Amino acid sequence: MERSEIDGAVAEEAAVLARLFGRVPSVAVPNTFVWNDDVERAWCKAGVTCIVTPGRRFEGRDASGALAQFTRTLRNGDSSAGGAVYVVRDDYFEPNRGHRAEQVWQAVAKKRLLGRPALFETHRENFIAAPEAASAALAELERALRGLIERHPDLRFMSTAELADHLSDPASPMRERVVGARLQVFLRRIALEASCARLLKYSGLGLALRLLLWAPHSGIRV
Repeated sequence: MERSEIDGAVAEEAAVLARLFGRVPSVAVPNTFVWNDDVERAWCKAGVTCIVTPGRRFEGRDASGALAQFTRTLRNGDSSAGGAVYVVRDDYFEPNRGHRAEQVWQAVAKKRLLGRPALFETHRENFIAAPEAASAALAELERALRGLIERHPDLRFMSTAELADHLSDPASPMRERVVGARLQVFLRRIALEASCARLLKYSGLGLALRLLLWAPHSGIRV
């Protein structure tokens, strides 16, 4: 699509949402996670301040319809071409596809060790399906939430827009200030960083990091 077409489509969509909900949307989720700079700028021009991503940016599909090679790695708090804040949503909870509360608990525990927020992708189809399936999905959702609160009494729930505000605010109370804790989290992130895997493996540093950072009570090995 030409840039003018993108601008017009985004402006029209934003106007419809504003009319329906009484305000301009501040969060955008790329359809099938395919988008580019022109789309980002149009979103920001329309009032979007936060873009939900899978941690990578894809700008097209190949001849078979599969996602083309990603063009950029994205992290929580990075800025888009138009100035919006990126957040990473790379965990999933789809009860109708077999996802269970235990997977939610493990994902949140891992994100906590890495000092990152946990954003889960889920779809309404799980909860408005046939009565029996919908009831089972809702029950599993409740079990997941109750289990999280039991395991993490200081857990915070917030909207995606609120999270983006915290990520872009250097003075946010959600930021860790203790140097030792920040260093530990930083080393854990390095240990799981795909781009560092080869260096860590052949230098021997990977094993050293695992021995140093293993959390014996978390059930997760870094």
